[in-house]
Amino acid sequence: LALNEFTLDISDGRLNPDLCLRSGQVFRWRKEEDGSWFGVDGSNWYRFQSLPMRGTSRGRAGWGFSGG
Repeated sequence: LALNEFTLDISDGRLNPDLCLRSGQVFRWRKEEDGSWFGVDGSNWYRFQSLPMRGTSRGRAGWGFSGG
């Protein structure tokens, strides 16, 4: 399987994955102990996680999305 990965530059408060992924519009997502989300769609899998802001200590800067 090839891994597809990209980062979305979305500041905190602009995206609420807990609300989005538990809304009923997307099924079979589960929240992992590290705070990331794991989901499956057919033969595709996805991981959605918060990433630290680069070059600063102000917190999270974006969300990473990878799948295979």
